[in-house]
Amino acid sequence: MGKYIGYNWSTMANASFGEHWRNLRRLSALEIFSTSRLESFLSMRRDEVLSMAGASYPGDFLPFFRWIDYKNYKKRVVVLFKEMDTLLQGTIEENRNGESRNSMVDHLLSLQKSQAHPSYYSDIIIKGLMVVLIFGGSDTSGVTIEWAMSLLLNHPRVLKKARDEIDIVIGQDRLVEERSCPRKGLAHRVVGLVLASLIQCFECERISDEKIDLTEGKGLTMPKAEPLEAMCKTRHVIDKVNT
Repeated sequence: MGKYIGYNWSTMANASFGEHWRNLRRLSALEIFSTSRLESFLSMRRDEVLSMAGASYPGDFLPFFRWIDYKNYKKRVVVLFKEMDTLLQGTIEENRNGESRNSMVDHLLSLQKSQAHPSYYSDIIIKGLMVVLIFGGSDTSGVTIEWAMSLLLNHPRVLKKARDEIDIVIGQDRLVEERSCPRKGLAHRVVGLVLASLIQCFECERISDEKIDLTEGKGLTMPKAEPLEAMCKTRHVIDKVNT
């Protein structure tokens, strides 16, 4: 995995401890995960949540991660890597040639031009950081949100109370936003924002009278044994923000 998905063992998750790893850690801490950077990327996260809320199937993100299985493992990893690399490089070129979007990639590309050591911010390094964020952040955050929604659907009074509070505080004319908190990391911000947005934008209930199965499945991120299924319909706020 590290040879292909990890860009020849060059990502922070795969690299050996040393100068290269320390440079990646410093870059991540200062240029991606610092409080000031998280605040500057707020508009991008808000746009992504809005896009998700307007999608016909919000969970339909990056499905190519599910193509890997134990049969023909190396061949499948190579195919996955080529398609993933094309996608990531396309994202870099879109940011490089388009208008500034105040995104993480856009910021790293600006450092690529301005720093005395541009090799620290090469396209491969940027793609490696994107891979680490996707693998390390999407599944963990997604699983956390799935567990939270499962518990809320099993306790509809609590779900209604949360929705009523959002309606009172935020209203039905705008979407919920992140609350200012300097000690919150990226994962807490994203999970809180997405969960609150789902509660605000959708009326969800269980598909039957039976409570949702909360059995734990196998996996590093502790997924549910049975994926969450629910009946959801959009609320009035979706029409408001999309017009």
